[in-house]
Amino acid sequence: MKKKYPLYDLLPEFHQTTPGAPLHPLVVAANIQIFLRNYSQLNRMHAFFHERYIMLIWLRGSGKIRINDELLEIRQNEILLIPPFSSHSFPDGTPNYKCVMVSFTLNAESPVMAHISGRVLRPWPGFRKKFNNCVKMFLKWYDNTPGADMECCYRLSSLLNQLMIRHGGYTLKAHTFIDHEQELLKAALNIVQQNIDKPLSIKEISGELNISSSKLRTLFHRHMGESLGRYIKIKHMHKVQLLLRSSGLTLSEIAQRTGYQSESSLIRAYKRETGETPIASRKKHRAEKPRKSN
Repeated sequence: MKKKYPLYDLLPEFHQTTPGAPLHPLVVAANIQIFLRNYSQLNRMHAFFHERYIMLIWLRGSGKIRINDELLEIRQNEILLIPPFSSHSFPDGTPNYKCVMVSFTLNAESPVMAHISGRVLRPWPGFRKKFNNCVKMFLKWYDNTPGADMECCYRLSSLLNQLMIRHGGYTLKAHTFIDHEQELLKAALNIVQQNIDKPLSIKEISGELNISSSKLRTLFHRHMGESLGRYIKIKHMHKVQLLLRSSGLTLSEIAQRTGYQSESSLIRAYKRETGETPIASRKKHRAEKPRKSN
């Protein structure tokens, strides 16, 4: 063996190797919103200012769109990335159209994403199918299906990475391949989701993963851009908001189902995060509901 295959002796142990493809997207999208836009539904000004990236997928018709001071023409099936902190508008005379708009932020600055923003891009074969899967996952996320939020972020991030590779000349040369850390991160996220109805400490999560609390904190912050403790609070708060809007449970019952020790601790946490009490939030949602259905 050594005489015929000396190269094999140079191979590392399996736990030191990489999987051959990045499991962690190069650009990670977050704070995702996906919505349909019809020209007939716009106000008279047709102008919008936003602080996020907007990916516009044109479904029907053609027309012009102004990004800040630049006027672009966009046709059916084309894609347009609008950069953050800019305004876009649809000048008068734009024919009837229909498009899907994806609003998102990024986990880090990307020169390549900035380079392709403001350009009309052509989709590639299979783009629509992958984008439709993003939409389906977003709808599951909207319905509070466990794990759909992370899957939606991952699928949209993969789509954005493909856009950068195809239209921005991006390569994977400088990317660090990570396997073990991604598995730990995925396991930590699953533990948080499965224990959304009770208090959960970082020590308990790290114990289940058989790693130190400090290592888990560092790993989580590196890949998610925020602390694990903060992430747990956010997930609990999302569950609280869902129960406030979709159930008639009392605050005491909601507190029991979302890991808060008492009704008063729930109220304090909710007001700290949202600036209003849970009861005020529930009343506001019920008052707005009829207007949304019209």
